[in-house]
Amino acid sequence: MGPSACTFIMNQAEIELVICDEENKVKRLIEKRKETPKLKIILCVKSISQELEDLANEANIKLHLFSDVEKLGELHSVQTLLPKASDLSIICYTSGTTGEPKGAMVTHGNIVSAASVMKLVMGKSSLTKEDRMISYLPLAHMFEQKVQTMAFLEGCSIGFFGGDFKLLEDDMRALQPTFFPAVPRLLNKWCEKARSLCGSKVNIDLNSINFKTKEELVSAHHMLESFKESLGGRVRMIITAAAPLSKDVFEFYTKCLGYEVCIKGHNVLKGYFKNPEKTAEALDDEGWFHSGDIGMWLPNGTLKLIDRKKNIMKLSQGEYVALDRIETVYSASPYISQIYVHGDSLKSFLVAVVIPSKEFVLLRCKEIFENKTWNEICGTPMVKQLILEDMQRLGTAAGLNSFEQVKVIHTQPEAMTLEGGFLTATQKTKRETWCKYFAEEIKAMYECNEEIF
Repeated sequence: MGPSACTFIMNQAEIELVICDEENKVKRLIEKRKETPKLKIILCVKSISQELEDLANEANIKLHLFSDVEKLGELHSVQTLLPKASDLSIICYTSGTTGEPKGAMVTHGNIVSAASVMKLVMGKSSLTKEDRMISYLPLAHMFEQKVQTMAFLEGCSIGFFGGDFKLLEDDMRALQPTFFPAVPRLLNKWCEKARSLCGSKVNIDLNSINFKTKEELVSAHHMLESFKESLGGRVRMIITAAAPLSKDVFEFYTKCLGYEVCIKGHNVLKGYFKNPEKTAEALDDEGWFHSGDIGMWLPNGTLKLIDRKKNIMKLSQGEYVALDRIETVYSASPYISQIYVHGDSLKSFLVAVVIPSKEFVLLRCKEIFENKTWNEICGTPMVKQLILEDMQRLGTAAGLNSFEQVKVIHTQPEAMTLEGGFLTATQKTKRETWCKYFAEEIKAMYECNEEIF
């Protein structure tokens, strides 16, 4: 979460103790002491400087090393209090893409139920004590919470990544996990990166792989082996919370707009902490939780999530577009680090703000722009054309209609961060923040191109 969201959460949940991994985060908490009056104790995982101790004393906050607390725990054992299924386990705050975050009250029964369902679905492929899982998703992501619970229940060991997503592949090579919980965007990105690096033009259909030539077969083999090694070489199972959307499913969805997925059962949250209005919006009188997801039942009885209701908008000509889905398609481009696709109901086409991948753009254009800085290179027409052409290629391959393809882009050299309020804790785009921040650029893109479209 960003700083403002953290302040809101600490006050609503009346948090008295916070654990921080680094000094700079401790310092930020102390500086915001007046905004979080309930805060009394901070535990720091790393070393504490004298300057930090002085600041904590001035703010009337007790500051301790986490290792000291661990030593106290070793000396003073406490009787385990076993929870009931209805007892609150976590207040997991939602991303807050619109408005303040909501605290989802998740019980022990919710988590055990969800983990049990995952184990049931896996069947004979379920985890064992011999398995090893890598944890890289934030614990604010309930998918990660439940996957970890299932892993602990089965006795599976868990390795935690170093904290830098750019080095995730290095961490996986070192850990060599057998179990990999993944989000679709990451899998799409890695697959496209592998194709780009090996120069492969082979299009792999997950349902049926056909190769016209020996060269295609060899190229695909190298690509798959490279991808396998990037996962550590031992992965036997990947679990994901969603899947890419096919053209057929999307066409079905545009005709059946409005089918919201609702859930009822022992695994459903009790409500949102100190937020009766949002609780009433999400949970109806019969106990059904309205997820905000659009879904459809597949012939084999499984439910496929298609999009979020709030990510659907209508263009001026009456066509519906799913912005999140379009962003997912374009995010597979090796030239794109981040992307925000924008639509206006008074306009007939889409525009986008793109943060290019410095590594891959320079790999392609370094010799041409030898004496220029990254900021100068990023905004050149050549770079924009390179990225837009790759976006069009990916969009066509994914079955995007012409009106779904972005027509104009604005390139931004620096990444948009969680701290800046552009991303949620689960790395999702805060659409409202992007829209406001790039309002002038969006206006300019429409004004200079609306005569063409």
